[in-house]
Amino acid sequence: MQMAMATRPAVQELIECARNGDHGAFDELARRVTYRLRESIERWSRFRLGARVEIDEVLQETLLRAYRSLGRFEPQQGADTNAEESFLRWISGIAKHALVDLLRKPPRREHTAPSVEALASAPSPSRVQRR
Repeated sequence: MQMAMATRPAVQELIECARNGDHGAFDELARRVTYRLRESIERWSRFRLGARVEIDEVLQETLLRAYRSLGRFEPQQGADTNAEESFLRWISGIAKHALVDLLRKPPRREHTAPSVEALASAPSPSRVQRR
């Protein structure tokens, strides 16, 4: 990160640095909100959906989308709103959309090898050829 690490940088400063290409600044933003964001995603997925999605997959997709659209983030102004809370609300909205999008995707089909019993009961290649 390009800024001095002696003091904890303000969220707005991190956002500006991340917008200017400082990957470390975005990593710090993500670190600050990941715990609360993960809790929200877990709560949403349990409440409505069961265990159809991986929380880490939603979190990763959320952070990727947030990084790509950071230029569109506008902190909300207000006496009771600080930049970190504003950023958390913004990225939470992205997480909700990522969760919905991942739920719309058909489930991944895992390729499983046939069981030993299935192989044993199948006709042998020579038997198939004789038929």
